[in-house]
Amino acid sequence: DSIPSSANQEDHVSMGNTAARKLREIVENTRRVIAIEAFAACQAIDFREDFSLGKETGRIYSAIREKVRFIDKDVIMYEEMNKVYDILDTCIC
Repeated sequence: DSIPSSANQEDHVSMGNTAARKLREIVENTRRVIAIEAFAACQAIDFREDFSLGKETGRIYSAIREKVRFIDKDVIMYEEMNKVYDILDTCIC
């Protein structure tokens, strides 16, 4: 991607660096959303009875539940979300 500069007298100004930085931010935000979704899924799974998980889903669920307990009262959620984020960062390859 490029933009014209100097009244179109110069060839272009590369926007590659800016695009790469924006992509990094988008990926980081997406990873945060996935961590929130995974945490919400774990909470929902704990409400189910007689429910079996698939192999990989079970692995991820177990990894999260080893570090993050079921939330049954008001807590500061960002600490739990950061734990899930870190778990997913190391658990999923």
